[in-house]
Amino acid sequence: MPWPQATLFYFGAVQAQVTAASATNLIVTVPTGATYAPITETVNGMVAYANTAFQPTFLGDGSDIGTSSFAPREDLAGGSGSCLTVIADLDGDGKPDLVVANGYDNNISLFRNISTNGPLSINSFAPRVDLPSIGGGIGGFAVADVDGDGKLDLVVSDYVNDQVLVYRNISVSGMLTTDSFAPPVAFNVGAYPLAVRVGDLDGDGRPDIACVCFEDNTISILRNMGRRAVSTPIPLLPR
Repeated sequence: MPWPQATLFYFGAVQAQVTAASATNLIVTVPTGATYAPITETVNGMVAYANTAFQPTFLGDGSDIGTSSFAPREDLAGGSGSCLTVIADLDGDGKPDLVVANGYDNNISLFRNISTNGPLSINSFAPRVDLPSIGGGIGGFAVADVDGDGKLDLVVSDYVNDQVLVYRNISVSGMLTTDSFAPPVAFNVGAYPLAVRVGDLDGDGRPDIACVCFEDNTISILRNMGRRAVSTPIPLLPR
């Protein structure tokens, strides 16, 4: 059978393009901005994960890391109490954006990447976009395609209300605004949830959610039963 045309691949933060496909083989170009993470493949609303993380590399000269290995820092104006960050292409334009959790503001800030190849500066990112406060306390957050629509959603743990919040990505390519994510859907978990992770724990093709709950000394697991998933199996990722 031919390879599904709707197949989507992510190399960590950025979606990759399939350049050739057959029933048994795929040729995928590693995108600029790929990050260290398992490659994911989405077909018909179901997601498969590679067994190991993809490691981006570049042609270096073998020299040691020193004070001149990195350019001087560039500081973007963040929210109050910036404490966590994730790199992810949220708007699907092929450029990895920055997502920051603010501990005092209790919200998420989005920095859309508008850079061109070359040096980074404060002008490499559009002005900060702040999503509304969650009304609690951010303990951890992750970025993943939870509903299998090919867009990266936001998953946030709220240690005040003992909940995990999922923000569905409804953005359009080339734009990030306060309307780029639907209002969050809340799920009850154990007491004082902190670090949160997303992955297919039961092998059914749907990404599940797990978080550690500090006061309960437990791990809360939210099994994904999303309706977008279908019963057809997902082909294994090439290794």
